[in-house]
Amino acid sequence: MSKLIEIDLHPSKTTLRQFGWIALVGFGLLGLLAWYETLIFSFGLGAAREPVAFTLWGLAGLTALFSLVFPSANRPIYIGLTLLAFPIGFVLSYVIMGTLFYCIDGVSIGAARLLLLLLLELEALHHLRMHIELRLVV
Repeated sequence: MSKLIEIDLHPSKTTLRQFGWIALVGFGLLGLLAWYETLIFSFGLGAAREPVAFTLWGLAGLTALFSLVFPSANRPIYIGLTLLAFPIGFVLSYVIMGTLFYCIDGVSIGAARLLLLLLLELEALHHLRMHIELRLVV
C-alpha cells in the first residue's frame, strides 16, 4: 500500500544543497522582517529585535555555507522544519479542499436551481402565450 504523503527523512545531497540556498533567502527575509518589525513581527519585538534578526541572518548564512561546503550538515534543520510544517500542511490541505468542495458544490446547486427556475418560468410563459393565442383565435 502506498502512502499519499511521505516525509523525506533521508534527503539527497542535492536536496540539502537546494534547501540551503532556499533557506538563505527565507531566513534572510525573516531577519529583515524582524529588523523592521513588519508583517509577522508587527507586534513589536522590543529589545529582542536585534538578537532575533541577527540569529535569523546567522542561520541564513550558516545554511548557505553548509550548502557550499558540506550539504549533509543541513539535514537537522531540513528535517526539523519538515516535521514542523507537515501537520500544518496536512490540516490546511483538508481545510482548503473542503472549503473549495462545499463552495463549488453550493454554487453548482445554486446554479442548477436557478436554471431549473428559469426553465420553469419559460415553460409557464410558453403555456400562457399558447393560452392567450387560443383565446384570440376563438
